[in-house]
Amino acid sequence: MVDFQNIYLLFGIKFSGEQLLASILQQNPKIDFKYNSTSFSKYISLLQNQKKINISDLPAFTEGVFNLPEKKDSQIIIDHCFGWGNTDVTDHLLRNVSNNFKFIAVLGNPVHSAAFIVKNYKSANIDLQTFLNTSEQIRELKLSYVFAKKAYEKYSNIFVFDFKNSLTELKDVVKKISSFCGSENFDYDYSILDFVEDLNAEEILGEFYDDFDKLIFWDAEQEKLKPEKDLDKQLRLAIHGDFEESRKLVDKIEKEKPNNHRAAFNRGWFKMADGELFQGQLLLDRGRLEGIFGNELPRTTKPIWDGESKGKVLYILEGGFGDQIHAIRYINKVHDICGDVLISCGKELIPFLAANGHKNLIAHEAIDYSYFDYWMPSMSTITVFDYEYKNIIGEPYIKKLPKSKKIKRRIGLKWSGNPEFEHEQHRKFPAQLLFDAVKDFDVEYVSLQRDEEKDLKPEWVKSVKLNEWTDTQYEISQCDLVVSSCTSVAHLAASMGVETWIIIPVLPYYLWALPGEKTPYYDSVTLFRQTKYGDWTEPFDKLTKKLKTWI
Repeated sequence: MVDFQNIYLLFGIKFSGEQLLASILQQNPKIDFKYNSTSFSKYISLLQNQKKINISDLPAFTEGVFNLPEKKDSQIIIDHCFGWGNTDVTDHLLRNVSNNFKFIAVLGNPVHSAAFIVKNYKSANIDLQTFLNTSEQIRELKLSYVFAKKAYEKYSNIFVFDFKNSLTELKDVVKKISSFCGSENFDYDYSILDFVEDLNAEEILGEFYDDFDKLIFWDAEQEKLKPEKDLDKQLRLAIHGDFEESRKLVDKIEKEKPNNHRAAFNRGWFKMADGELFQGQLLLDRGRLEGIFGNELPRTTKPIWDGESKGKVLYILEGGFGDQIHAIRYINKVHDICGDVLISCGKELIPFLAANGHKNLIAHEAIDYSYFDYWMPSMSTITVFDYEYKNIIGEPYIKKLPKSKKIKRRIGLKWSGNPEFEHEQHRKFPAQLLFDAVKDFDVEYVSLQRDEEKDLKPEWVKSVKLNEWTDTQYEISQCDLVVSSCTSVAHLAASMGVETWIIIPVLPYYLWALPGEKTPYYDSVTLFRQTKYGDWTEPFDKLTKKLKTWI
């Protein structure tokens, strides 16, 4: 059995020099370079059919997938695929096959990759913005950046090759990689460098340069040298509650770069805060083109539903679980108009939605195998139906289950959300503030915190079964009040009509953009707003005072 000791997984940000590196390393006869990465696609197929394969058989199966020789001697095997940065896949490999795999990551500022793609793939008869929004190469570039960042943060046994060194220091980099891999010295031919073109990314990308100038997460010193861009400053000001200056700056960006979808997305929040729901949503929708709003678009030629046509509509519940629970509110209207609806959602929600009377449910992964005439992204329902705030109905739309007569007055507590949410650090408050704000009242407290930070629960807060969403629905039904950060539990409680108090940051989620402590989306919700960035004292003081009245 192969011990996988000398197998290295090469991934990185697409078009950041990994092929240049590969062309050098594969000269070494001691390195078996799997350049087409057929092993990766086979392994993905394995994962999709893992129920047919015993865990104990995975090492042998993987050995076959990689076509590994029985006697490697000093041979090094490098498999090249940006998908190895996908931690969901690679974790499975490390956990069930071998933890001996090591990683080589080729990283570089995506602006250079984007410029290379435009220079080599864009045809003359397509404008730059359209190409950037539709190119499969650009899509893979963005995806590879996300993969690489997660992998870099998660794996320690990794060698990082920075593209900025590719032209000036490649020989030194190759030596370091050889040392990392434990290979013998080899006289490489570097003449290929004579054919490498140094591109001017700013000139090629023009006004879209900033869209690809991402965080250089692998080099803090290099990142510090980058000047703060107007859009980054605008977001920083908004996060810290300086809305006046933030608005001025985003309006300035609009005039200078009207095609900047990220700036348009940020303006959408201000429109909603001003009471212009439809116009705000139109701007938020432009964030889809940059991958910062909604889900990845389905691979289909079928049109987006116009809100009027008859036929089967694929209604895609987007975003996190809270977003999906929020968007199911519109499903009856969609069905009443089109006559036939197929609902796509996170697979974890299927039993819960089925238990609440919804039919024709599929997991997002099954979209490619499903028939439909139109599709509709749920986070854009507002624009499809031309809704304004006055059209939103805040009544419950998910059933509240009967409450046990044995249960006294009960408050459910939820103190943190998904740690992978982009701005979790801004909505996150110290859990102890919540506990101090609500304790010592004559009620029963239960924890609605399922995974992350559940161990922070004080002794006086009762644990309940939360294995499935149906369990959470039952436990919320037993509550007279739910107090939560901006999480999926808050949306579920509110959608059931249970009184729900939500603690939100200075720059809240777009659903809470409209000022005030009430929201048109849920009649049973009260919002407790942070007013000073970094200081959660005020919302919790208000919460304690209101709780005394509520009790």
